[in-house]
Amino acid sequence: MSRQLLQDRSPAAYLGVEAYAVRHTRDDAGALAWLVLGYARVLDHDYPKAVDLLSRAKLHAGDLGDYVDYYLATAYLQTGRTAEAINVLREFDKAYPDSLLIRDAHVLYANALLTDNRAAEAVALLEKDRQPTRSDLEFELGRAYLAAGQPSKAMTIYRNLYFTVPLSAEASQADLELHKLAGPTLVSASVNERQTRADLLMKGKRFTEAAEEYRNLLGDMSPADRPAVQLEMAEALRRAILFRLLRPK
Repeated sequence: MSRQLLQDRSPAAYLGVEAYAVRHTRDDAGALAWLVLGYARVLDHDYPKAVDLLSRAKLHAGDLGDYVDYYLATAYLQTGRTAEAINVLREFDKAYPDSLLIRDAHVLYANALLTDNRAAEAVALLEKDRQPTRSDLEFELGRAYLAAGQPSKAMTIYRNLYFTVPLSAEASQADLELHKLAGPTLVSASVNERQTRADLLMKGKRFTEAAEEYRNLLGDMSPADRPAVQLEMAEALRRAILFRLLRPK
């Protein structure tokens, strides 16, 4: 029933899992059912209902407590209940030291702190958690530095996301922020930075974007290096055309 609910989230699936949760409300199985229901509502962006369902899951959450708290805090934050989200996340590390969700919780906690105008605390939290690199955490740290009145540090983070993690969703967001802060991002970018971005787009099979990046590079390359970039651009264009031709209709 839970798998069916998460796959299609139909009214019948919701009713089936809720009936099971009510029957088992005093045990771990019921807590799991309430968690599944709450998570499904989060997927549906129905955050007020998610708050109610996940609050029910807390009573017997047991080993699932970190998942319940993470999604409950998400629902609180999305419904404007920032103080309650912060309260849930404040002791997350101590309550669940081995949780797989710790870094996700840090990103969410930083978001809540920023919403509560506590940028310095968000910076301190995320700076301690930057390795290994995660693009969502880095972007949130950039937001925190910007809110803390340190735009130069925010720009450094955004530039790094744009040029060295171009396949991430945050790269395009970082580009937008860079335009707001300093105008077109490529004006002050080095040739090496731009080629790194183009090469990574190529490796990530984003061939059309890679070809455009290589084309933009040509005017700034030395005569000795230009043929290699032209070859890369031609290969990117070839692969882009093949991808379009072979893509299922």
